[in-house]
Amino acid sequence: MNKEARDLEQELQLLRRAIGFRAPFCEEPHRSSFRLVNGFTEGLPDLAIDVFARTMVMHDYSAKGLPAAVRSALMQEVLTQLSWIDTVILKRRAAATALERNGVIVYGATPAEFICEHGVEYAVDLVLNQDNSFYNDTRLLRKYLLENMSGRTMLNTFAYTGSLGCAALAGGAAKVVQTDLSGKFLRLAEATVQRNHFAPEKMEQRIGNFFPVVSKLRREQAQFDCVVLDPPLFSQTPQGTVDLVHAPVAVINKVRPLVADGGVLVVVNNALFLSGKKFLEEVDAICDGIWLRRGRTIPVPEDYLGFNPEAGRCFSVDPQPFTHSTKMILLHVRRRDSFADRSAE
Repeated sequence: MNKEARDLEQELQLLRRAIGFRAPFCEEPHRSSFRLVNGFTEGLPDLAIDVFARTMVMHDYSAKGLPAAVRSALMQEVLTQLSWIDTVILKRRAAATALERNGVIVYGATPAEFICEHGVEYAVDLVLNQDNSFYNDTRLLRKYLLENMSGRTMLNTFAYTGSLGCAALAGGAAKVVQTDLSGKFLRLAEATVQRNHFAPEKMEQRIGNFFPVVSKLRREQAQFDCVVLDPPLFSQTPQGTVDLVHAPVAVINKVRPLVADGGVLVVVNNALFLSGKKFLEEVDAICDGIWLRRGRTIPVPEDYLGFNPEAGRCFSVDPQPFTHSTKMILLHVRRRDSFADRSAE
């Protein structure tokens, strides 16, 4: 057996181990979504595989692209073990064209358009962007919103395709405002609302740049029981800059005035090169324990981490006490003006 054959057999063994670790997710009939392989933590650093209902999405992160024979062998192994998969999409991060980066169907013909999670059906467009249009690492955050937003109002900033806001609606939220720069992405939120027969008047969409949209909400003296802040790693526009590595709390301070007294600010920071310890130090620097108090963290699901118990050690910087570079935390807010109003009474 030559070196190429030995390397391929080793990769197939790692793939089988990854699939075995996620056996509870692989049962039919399959309508949910999960990460089947997280190669970064499971010995296949150039590969990630996600499953959406009966569609598999292969992410090739290698600089030159995985060899066709290797890619085909890995795909066939998954199709053999998960025979119910009927469509495969390949996304090549280093591809020359946006079409290839966003995804090309290499097996089957009809990608999934909806997945079911915690009883909620979410619209997906698996070739809309380089990612999947739906993030499996925030599954437990959607569960938190589903269980805690009944009768409450919520602002979902950097909403993208709106799954977090739709989770709140599924949990009985009184009103959800979704804001994002792209109306194209938020159309998936509309599809989710229609699919689940949510009252359409309970969701408002504000399309535009984060900074002027938030400023307008502040001028309107809007307040929400929950504000979700899940920004991109870095964004620079004439209106302002988002930099989750070097200024992780700047955006927190922008939205904090929009949180009602007794409300919660949900912060997501996915900066790979910001350690968990440094992130918490930055957050603690603005928390006084009274007006702003750090609450619990929300973990990344086990399927997203994989079978490696030392997964955290695979990252460029240590995410501890978080288990992944996707760091999610709840901040509890009290408002001085609310106390002043009560005193005046």
